[in-house]
Amino acid sequence: MTLEGVQVRGESLDVVTLWEGATPTGTRIVLPLTTSLDTAVDAAADRMPPEARRMIDELRGDGLVLLIGSPGLEATLRAPVDDPAAIEDRMERIAHLAHVLCAGPSVGPYR
Repeated sequence: MTLEGVQVRGESLDVVTLWEGATPTGTRIVLPLTTSLDTAVDAAADRMPPEARRMIDELRGDGLVLLIGSPGLEATLRAPVDDPAAIEDRMERIAHLAHVLCAGPSVGPYR
């Protein structure tokens, strides 16, 4: 299964089934970003917003393997997904994480 352009929180996500031969082995959620991810690339640094670090820990605790950097954010589940609705909550959280990473710590409600 490949779904391109799934709209979640105003972001466009791709959902792709991963295969080894004829056997489905996982699901990858890809969120290409147009904003620079300088903050995200320094994920281990203290410059990453605390909210982003918390969200990453939660997503990893939920069984996702996350890759953050240019050109975007990739989250991989170690199992295939038959129904994308089953991972809707994860897609919402990934889209929110992307927003937090791109906004950075200096962006607040007033600009």
